[in-house]
Amino acid sequence: MTSPAYSYSCLKECPAGEFSFYGQASCVNVCPVGSYISGDQACTSCPNDFTTASAGSASVAECNICVIGYFLDGSLCTSCGAGETTISSGSTSVDQCMCMASGIATCFASASNGDEIGIAPGTLSSWDGIRSDTQLSLSNKYESFACNTDGGACIWQGVTGKRVVYIYMNGGTTTLTSVIIKDGVAGIHGGGLYVYNSNVILILIDFTDNAATYYGGAIYVYSGSSTATLYGCSFARNTASSGPDVYNDRKTVVINPCPAGHATTQGSALSNYNKSGGTMTTPAYSYTCQACSGGTSSTAGATFCSTCPAGTSSPDGTPCADCEASKFSVEG
Repeated sequence: MTSPAYSYSCLKECPAGEFSFYGQASCVNVCPVGSYISGDQACTSCPNDFTTASAGSASVAECNICVIGYFLDGSLCTSCGAGETTISSGSTSVDQCMCMASGIATCFASASNGDEIGIAPGTLSSWDGIRSDTQLSLSNKYESFACNTDGGACIWQGVTGKRVVYIYMNGGTTTLTSVIIKDGVAGIHGGGLYVYNSNVILILIDFTDNAATYYGGAIYVYSGSSTATLYGCSFARNTASSGPDVYNDRKTVVINPCPAGHATTQGSALSNYNKSGGTMTTPAYSYTCQACSGGTSSTAGATFCSTCPAGTSSPDGTPCADCEASKFSVEG
């Protein structure tokens, strides 16, 4: 006979993801979102940039990155918000949220003067409901729009019978970067872009197959102190009775080759019209711009990218800069 002998109380194990120091009646899923119960019954944080969907996770396998459209805010995956998304899963900052193609009007309406708005690749082909003759109206304030081309192209494609973009009374400077503006149709002027009493900067914009019945198939600039400054923009198959590519109605239009960090290829001369009293670059050309690769750079308008000399670097085609103290580089 076993001696000594004792009385025992047997308790079931706590469910997976829970534990207790005092028996099953006190089982708790104590580990918060962003952590899991490890083998030693302690809460362990998920690896960097990972989190869990809920509290009480029982394994590191339940740690995941945030899906597209969400970013990691502390330990929570948080939605980017109306009209916005991320271009990939695993985003860790609200700064990685960008406007969806279908959300441009929403982003513009909610932004403030001077805001910089990133655009996710995609095609905008819907009407914003503001002007009956225009697909997208950017009126009474100024913002900057730039496409993240890593994931593809940002295409603003005209709705049937409408111009693509109307920039009206912006009170500052609106900047558009790396957008394709195509298939716009204006019953009067400005099939691709109509600039009314506003200042605009256009960087690496492609104007293709836009049409106007009278003036400015691709761009029409008019009223007040309007200015349009172009860098490395391309034009193809735009039509109008006068100024199929650009019509400058007595304002200021400056047409430049590609910006720094790109190799410039000059294309065909533009078919423009500069109304008496206006100022416009003449002759002007369509340009194709090739971004410089890492370790090379170029100045504005350069026809090729130059290799950075030893002791300098350029990760993205910007001007070569000296290496940090105690660091060095070979050529390129």
